[in-house]
Amino acid sequence: MTKPAIAIALLSAAMAPVAIADGTIKIPKTQYTMEHCMNAALAVRQGEVQALEMELNNGVPVYEFTLKAADDSKWEITCNAMTGKVIAQEQKVQEQEGSTTEQKEAVFTQAARITEDEARVIALQAHPGEVDEVERKMSAANVPVYEFEIEMADGTEREVEVDAVTGLIIGVEDEIYAIGDD
Repeated sequence: MTKPAIAIALLSAAMAPVAIADGTIKIPKTQYTMEHCMNAALAVRQGEVQALEMELNNGVPVYEFTLKAADDSKWEITCNAMTGKVIAQEQKVQEQEGSTTEQKEAVFTQAARITEDEARVIALQAHPGEVDEVERKMSAANVPVYEFEIEMADGTEREVEVDAVTGLIIGVEDEIYAIGDD
């Protein structure tokens, strides 16, 4: 069995009993399957799938795959589940080891014009809640981005991305489900 086939089988098996606090999740209708989107993600960035999230990105269902590349870098590849196309690639900054981490962190810090605390205020003013996690990422165009995972009052999770150069919110995603360790 190929690695993508194994990943699909494991993810599919893990997805069957998914539930949330009220006992159900509402999975939006899609035009393209998770398998199609995973293959699209692997076509743009080779690696091992470590996690999958289904999210609503401004109301549009997307699959977000966390991949570990051969050089140990971690990437988030986002595929629009309505078009079947990859719409974003972001490299995680802190999740790498050795000099690559230090180099990416230096690039991030040098390019950023706002601090993490300033970005946090921007994210929470627009989307009040409790920040559970913060990630620093570099987009495929080398733009530094802060991503805040915010627990909303209703218990749902929302990811808010703030451009570390402009301070603008550039992405808001509501998590439907997550599988794996990103």
